Amino acid sequence: PPRLSLDSSTPAPRLKEADCRAFYDSAKSEKKMFNKDWTRLLTKEKFCNLCNREDMDSGRQSRDETIRALGEIIGGSYGMLYEGMCYYAALGNGGDFSLQFNEYSHLLEECGIPLPDSEFCKRSDLDTIFIAANYEEDRNSADAKLNDDNSLMRFEYIETLVRIAVVRFIRTVPDFPKDICLATHKLITEVIMPNMPPEACVDSNEFRRNRLYFEEMDLLYEKHLRTLKALYNRYLTRPKGGGLRSKLLKMDGWMQMMDDAGFIDDQFALRYAKMCFVWARMNVFDEMKNMERLESLTFVDFLEA
Repeated sequence: PPRLSLDSSTPAPRLKEADCRAFYDSAKSEKKMFNKDWTRLLTKEKFCNLCNREDMDSGRQSRDETIRALGEIIGGSYGMLYEGMCYYAALGNGGDFSLQFNEYSHLLEECGIPLPDSEFCKRSDLDTIFIAANYEEDRNSADAKLNDDNSLMRFEYIETLVRIAVVRFIRTVPDFPKDICLATHKLITEVIMPNMPPEACVDSNEFRRNRLYFEEMDLLYEKHLRTLKALYNRYLTRPKGGGLRSKLLKMDGWMQMMDDAGFIDDQFALRYAKMCFVWARMNVFDEMKNMERLESLTFVDFLEA
């Protein structure tokens, strides 16, 4: 089917609404997300000290050098790691956009991370890492007020991976060097990547490129635009504590619509409905400052979902 002139199409608002100011998420937008998360993580003195302490055999000369090298390793796999986090976060019954304890445990089990006979990498050790990453050094900061103490935000999730790399390799593998970058690289490439389920590795841009941004789709949307806008507005919800209705569609409104429309059945499981919501969002650079956008669909996102 013919390609679409996107600038004058139904998805055109993405040029203004999306953080990347584009129709597709890109490596550049992932880098901006990672930089926000990494900067936030480096305010945690205990994490920085851990990086220094567990890198004695690497030949790197300073803590800054270690942190820079570690950032390059995690930044290079950030897209895959973030997609995995989104997938597991959405599987739970709690927050759909941060990683709750049960979903964190689910991710660990599916990736084969716990070693039951190990002295340092048992399930109980990994549970302790969840608690350590959730610890806020400055409880009065603006970020701390937004940060749920019972689940992992993006930057805390990165911290858990580095801490897991230490116990899984440096502490557990005989003669493994104190090289935090090597340990983290091995955890990502040899343990996490091969074990992520396909649904945790979905690239939303492929759907946009191969299914969505076509003239045929645009004409279909145009034909039903009034009904679709009415539907979108109908399912905008009020906050749980009361107050004004949101201007953007939240997960609870979307799931209510799925339920009312009779979508959820033996063929179309609850998690698929949630994943459609998750995959349709464009990347949000700063998860703290733009939490409402992170947890919502714009009208164009809704059309994609």
